[in-house]
This record gives sequence, structure tokens and C-alpha cells, in this order.
Amino acid sequence: MRNCVKRALLRNPAIRGRVSEVRLALEYARDWNRYRLHSGFQRSGSRSCSAQLIMEAHRLEKGLSLESPRAWFGQETLEQMLVSLSQLEGITDEFAEFARAMAEGAVDEYFTFHASHAERVHPRPAWVNSVEARFIEVFHRGRLSTGGTKPCSVRPDIAADQLDAFFLSRESVRNFSERLVSMEDIEDSIEIAASSPTVCNRQGSFVRVYPRGEKANSILRLQNGNTGFGSGASHILLVTHEISGMFSAGERHQAYVDGGLFAMTLVYALGVRHIGSCCLNWSVVTSTDSELRVEAGLHDSEVVIMMIAIGYHDRIRVASSPTFEARLR
Repeated sequence: MRNCVKRALLRNPAIRGRVSEVRLALEYARDWNRYRLHSGFQRSGSRSCSAQLIMEAHRLEKGLSLESPRAWFGQETLEQMLVSLSQLEGITDEFAEFARAMAEGAVDEYFTFHASHAERVHPRPAWVNSVEARFIEVFHRGRLSTGGTKPCSVRPDIAADQLDAFFLSRESVRNFSERLVSMEDIEDSIEIAASSPTVCNRQGSFVRVYPRGEKANSILRLQNGNTGFGSGASHILLVTHEISGMFSAGERHQAYVDGGLFAMTLVYALGVRHIGSCCLNWSVVTSTDSELRVEAGLHDSEVVIMMIAIGYHDRIRVASSPTFEARLR
């Protein structure tokens, strides 16, 4: 009886609309709670501290890359870097070491630049000597330092029409051969995707790889757009992004921007290796997202960007998917 009444009520458009609004509000509340608890809001945890240090080091890099850097810029940034380095003391995971190496390179170039350029015209402010001495205490000479600036890369001489043809050749493949894609090709493609733009170089995108089989199918059953072809893919890639490196209310959507850029570059990197792909949306409610989190063992600080079905393909038919070209506004 109760279910009959419920179905009858939901047939009313006005009631159905109000129910949808309540459900939407609940989903936003759950998103808010995840971001509040697991983003870098609290500046706690080694990954958040490392991302904070990377963000500060990148501020130095940006200043040094200008045509005429302002003399002795960045006092507050340098002092905050020392705080972040102290918070990372004793932490030796890969991301923390990556952050330290980037920071050391940026700081070294900062003081080298001022010693050879700015100091001749602009005397050292009072704060510089003490800050530089503290960095000398913190950094260990001999460690690889990666941050700073470099000459602008020389782009390979590839004709625009060739690149245009490659980009336009991207199509969603839904018919895969039995041949499995090699992990080497997948890893190489992920490495290329890591060069995608990311806010202040915070490097938050990750990929889990599931070869064709039971585990891949258990992941796919939670996604609503792979019926009839998903299980035939060579591998399913699950792209996620860390929100532990996001620090403000204004960055609450940034993981999806950075993660989307990463995923697109990944698709193109696979394509140049003649590996077909089909991006699978992750437009789900929290209950389904929670199921995937358990199935895939996701961290609380990760958000799902998408799945990607990949594989080799022979001559096949694909959806036309015509492109609407009036994009300028």
C-alpha cells in the first residue's frame, strides 16, 4: 500500500520536482562534507603539506620566469615555505621528496638570481640573511633539486594539419579486439598525461588499472554507460584526483578541472599508440560512489573523474557523434 501511494504521488510533476530538489540538496551536502573533511582545508596530513609546499615553490618559479622579476619578491612565500618544510620534517614518502626537490631548486635559483642580478641595484633587505640561513639549515646538499626555471621547450616541427588530423581522429571505440594492451604502453601514456596543466603544479591525478576480467567487470557494473562492450575492453582505467591538495572554498571544483585535463591527455597519449578508448562518465549519486570506493579501495581524499575503457581495435564502425561548431561567444 505504501509503495502504491509513493508511486502515485511521484506521478505528480510538482511533487516529483520537489523530491528531486531535496535529493539534489542532500548530494550537495555530502559533497560539502567530503571536501570539508578530506581536502587541504585543515592543512593536515603529509600530502596536504607537500601540496602546500609545491604551491609555494611554484609561486617562486612564476616570479622568476617573468621578463623582469621584482627584486626580492616573495618574502611571505619564502617564510611560509619554511613552515611547510618544518611540517614535513621526518616524512620521506615519494610525494614529500618530490615537493622538497621542487622547493630546493626554486629557492636555490631565487637566491642565485638575486646574487647575480638584483643585488647589484637593490641592496638586500633586512629579512633576507636570516631567511637564507634557515634554508641552508633545512636543505641537504647533494639531493636532486628539480624546481626553478628552464629554457622554453622547442616544439617539434609537426605540421598543424597533421596534428589537426590526429585530434580529429579521436573517436569513442566500443568494439575491442582480444589482444591485450601492454602495461608498458599504459604506463608511458600515464607519464605523458602527467604533463597536463594542474593548478600550481600540485599533481593530484592518479590511475588504477584493471585488466579484462572479474575485477574490471565488478567496477564496470557500477557505471551506467558500458553495456554491451565494457567487458570486452583490454583494460579499464579509473582516473581519480586528490582533493587533499585543494585549500580553499574557491578550489572545490578544481579537482575535476585538473583531472579532466589529465584524462584528455591520457586519451590522446593512448591514441598515438593506436590504442582505442571510450570515456565512461561517473555521474552518480553518493550511494553508488560509495560502492565504487569500497570496490576500488579509494582514499577518502580522492574523487572519481571517470573510467576509460581501452583496447586495440580493427576496422569497426563508431558513432558519428557530429560536432557542433559554433563555439565562439
